[in-house]
Amino acid sequence: MAEKSPLPPLLRIPLDIRMLIYEYLLDDCGNRNLEIRHLPLGQGQQIARSKKRRSSYRIIEPSLRRRCYYMTYALACNAEMHTAFMATNRLLHSEASWFLYGRHTFSFDTDIEAVDPFLGDLTPPTRELVRSIAVRKQSAVRWPGSGSDPIDWSHMCRHLQDDLPNLRHLRITVEGDLPPPPALDSHRESVPSWKPEPPRPLEVSDFRLLCHIKHDSVSWIRDLAGFHNKSKGLGMLEVVADVRPTSVAAETTEAIVHAALSLCIETAFVEFLRSDLRLPAVCVPSTWRRGGRW
Repeated sequence: MAEKSPLPPLLRIPLDIRMLIYEYLLDDCGNRNLEIRHLPLGQGQQIARSKKRRSSYRIIEPSLRRRCYYMTYALACNAEMHTAFMATNRLLHSEASWFLYGRHTFSFDTDIEAVDPFLGDLTPPTRELVRSIAVRKQSAVRWPGSGSDPIDWSHMCRHLQDDLPNLRHLRITVEGDLPPPPALDSHRESVPSWKPEPPRPLEVSDFRLLCHIKHDSVSWIRDLAGFHNKSKGLGMLEVVADVRPTSVAAETTEAIVHAALSLCIETAFVEFLRSDLRLPAVCVPSTWRRGGRW
């Protein structure tokens, strides 16, 4: 009489067939980008009732009222992810984790505060499977009072650099704004030789100077330098330029620098990342004009 196998029936199935089962249970509906977004805790009772709760975090309202909101994160794209089976045992979790974490790009868009709790809820072996992350550098000109906090951006970069040892692909969508032509000063209308000049595109030497003097407008660029010091390093840093016209005139120093940077995201900015920060930066055409982000 043959001895009864101690393994459950699912684990007696050949590995290649089990992989097909995992792929069916973790159906991404063709979405290689898994969108992770903020979810107010009041809207996530189903998360609170779960055995393992997702981490919560606070979002400070970018206004004079400075109200605080408690959030968690959630999947925000059309995908049929049935992950409950992964809690059956360690072997199933280990085999199925690659389908979930190793084959997808986790896109946080502007919700970069969710990066830290999302990675913190993953086990170290699972974090080693994450290969691709996408974020968006929000424009304070386009969204007054809602631009990315420099501290939040710095923390996000540090967590990506420290917590993801096998990160190979990072995509950053940089929002740029093209201000209207500067208006002619009424006091100088009678001077034919004087004409206001629009911001000119920055050059690589300009980026070097701004980073050297630690100008606030490029602090987020300096935070990217740490990706070069990763043990295995990035394989690709994709830069997507999302540049749109704006009706807000560039009057302050930061607005002028932002307008000048917006004119060279795909050229001098990418070249600066390659030459000075020694990052494998490449320019990827934007698709926003065709009706959406990425």
